[in-house]
Formats: sequence, structure tokens, C-alpha cells
Amino acid sequence: MEGADCLMSGTASFAAKNYLGAVTNFTAGIDAFLSQTSALSISERALLSFLYSNRSASSLLLFKGDSALKDANNALEIDPHCSKFYGRRGAALHFLGRYQEAAAAYEQGLSIPGGEQHVGLKEGASAVQRTLSAQQPHHLPPAQAPALAPAPAQNEEVKEHQSTTVSSRKRQRSSSSSSSSSSSSSSSPTTESTTMHTNNPLDDFVSDVSIIGTTVKKIKRAVDDSCLGTSSEELARILQKNHAWINLNPFEVLALPHDIATVEDVKQRYRALCGTIHPDKCTLDGAREAFEYVSNAHKELSDAQRRGIIVDMINSAHSRAVQEMKKEYHNKNPDPTALGKRKLRETRIMFAQAEEARQRSEKNQQAYRKRESDQSREEQTKLKHDYKQEKDWQSGVDTRVNSWQSFAKVKDKGRRQ
Repeated sequence: MEGADCLMSGTASFAAKNYLGAVTNFTAGIDAFLSQTSALSISERALLSFLYSNRSASSLLLFKGDSALKDANNALEIDPHCSKFYGRRGAALHFLGRYQEAAAAYEQGLSIPGGEQHVGLKEGASAVQRTLSAQQPHHLPPAQAPALAPAPAQNEEVKEHQSTTVSSRKRQRSSSSSSSSSSSSSSSPTTESTTMHTNNPLDDFVSDVSIIGTTVKKIKRAVDDSCLGTSSEELARILQKNHAWINLNPFEVLALPHDIATVEDVKQRYRALCGTIHPDKCTLDGAREAFEYVSNAHKELSDAQRRGIIVDMINSAHSRAVQEMKKEYHNKNPDPTALGKRKLRETRIMFAQAEEARQRSEKNQQAYRKRESDQSREEQTKLKHDYKQEKDWQSGVDTRVNSWQSFAKVKDKGRRQ
């Protein structure tokens, strides 16, 4: 099995939560590349880095932290510009209890262009920071208490905008601050919760950041739909020459930038295109075919795992384009227009190669299933033939016995005469 086929098979096993099978497939792909006597091409090196990265994730889910860290480092040696690989290293280091190194790995990944949009990196970095915060002493030295004292007040201001009930309780606390007995006699759960937050200002700070971040994430859109054209223009774009290969990239189908487009962008762009080229609304030729491309692209990008794979492929293609352009320009900054065209070309080649590998794998699987079916059919035919022979032989036993007995009687009678 070729390295690309192993990558697809391992990814399928990973999606089915068969992590041991995924490690086996990824290992077979890595061995296939490492066993080559000739130097690996750029695309082969990219596939090898993905195999190392995916095996790192699978090993981590099998609680093999050292193996996961080793594979993450191998992937970064091949492509140090892929933010996802730093996430693999950070996850392995976090599992091994090396929290400071894990935080540094996540920061490196987030510092790479496009890495700040990677949800996995953000979540991993937040998890490490929470672990580091939990390891800090709960009782702060008296010298630090004044510096943290304003935090509860800041937190109350945020809560005042969120709930009028909490703000009224805050005013009640401020009016009765001179009497500690009145504040402790309150039986309201909200008052008790606020008192607990006052005792630990760091909890308030973390809670506020979480609330604000969630609010921004819900309303944020990185792009708008002003770039879309008329129905005829969108049909011409989607059904351009070689559209079957070009539209393998769902981001290109939806005309979205892969590095900044949010989940909300994907959903809204799909709705906008539906209103433009849906066959129930658009009577132009090719509307149904174009809408199928749009629908499939939306389905792929709605799957978080599939979207992560697609983004990794695009980032790898862009890294390859940058490296090639630097060689051509002798390490000088290439022309932005030429670089953009090269990135688009390498991205299309990457998706075409992946599709060819998928088709070969599917063809091989069909041939294997056909061989299995033919072999099973031959075995059934042989069993039927053997059964028929056995049945015919058993049915003729009585006839043969009677014939032999008759022959024996005649022979014995002849001897007596």
C-alpha cells in the first residue's frame, strides 16, 4: 500500500475511533516513504509530515505520550511552518506533565500566520494555562493582596451589565459593607456565590474572560458576502474548465479564505449561494450541478475533523509554494501576485493528488472485494459439487450392495454345481 493510501486508511480508522488501527496504517505509510532509496519529493515530504502528525494524535489517545511527542517533533522537522504540528507537540507535552514546554509549543503555533484561527491551538493553550493556574498556591502572600484587590470590583462591573439582579445585590452589599453580620445573614445562592468570588479574585477574572470570549465568538464574522456575483457569474465560476478537479477544495467552491473564515462565515456563505444558484430559484443551465458542489462543500466544512484535514492540506501546499518561490527568487521576497497564483496552483495539485490516491484506494478495495466474492462463490460451488457427489454415492449404496449380493449368490451356486 502506498503512503497516500495509508494516510487515507489511517484517517478513516481514526474517525471510527480505531486508534490502534490508525497507528498501524500511519506506520505502514511512514515505512513506505522511509524505505524509498530515492530522495522524497516535496509532495511526498508533505504527506510524510501528515503521517507523523496523525500518528502522534493516535498515539496520544492510546496514552503513549513519548511516542506522540517524538512523532510531533518529526513532523515539525519536515515542516516547521505548520501550526497544527505545534499543537501536536503541545498536546503531547501537556500529557507528559511538561506544562511550561507545552505552553511554549502552543504559543509558537499561534504565532504562525493563520495559527490564531486554529481552534485546537486555542483550546490547547487555554487548557495548559488552566493547569498552570491550578498549580499556583491558593493563598497568596499578603504583599500581593492589594494588587489583586480591585479584581472583584471589576468583575462586579461586568456582572452589572449582565444581570440587574446582581447589580442590585451589589448595591446592597456596598450600602451594608460596614456590617459583616448583615452580609453573612443573606440566604440567596447568588449572594453566596458572589461572596465566594470575592474570596478568590482569580476565579472572577477567569470567569469574565470566558464569558466575553464566548460572546465575541458567536457574533464574529471574518468575511462578508459582497464578493459574490450574479447567478450567471457564480455558475461560470463554479463550473469553470476542469471544475471536477478544481472544486475538490470546498473553500474555493464557497470562495472563502481558509485561514480566517469562521464557522458562521461558512454557514452564511452557503445560504447566500443557495439564494443565488439553487435550482428551485435559478433556471440557468448547470444550476443543479453547481448547487451540488456548494452543498458538498458546506457539508465538508461543517465537519470539524474534515475541515481540519482540509486546512492542513492547504497550509502545506502554501508552504511548498513559498519555498519554491524563495528558491526561484534567491531567498528574496517574491511578487505577491505571482505568489498567490503559485499557492492556488499548489493547492489544486495537492487536492488532485489526494483525490487520485482516494480513487486508487477505492479501486483497490473494489478489486479486493471482487476477489473475495469470486473466491467465496468458487468455494460454494465446490461445496455444492462435493455434496452432490456424496449424495449420489450414498443413494447408490443399496443398489451396489444388492448387486454384489446377487453376484455372490450366483458365484456360490456355480461352485456347488
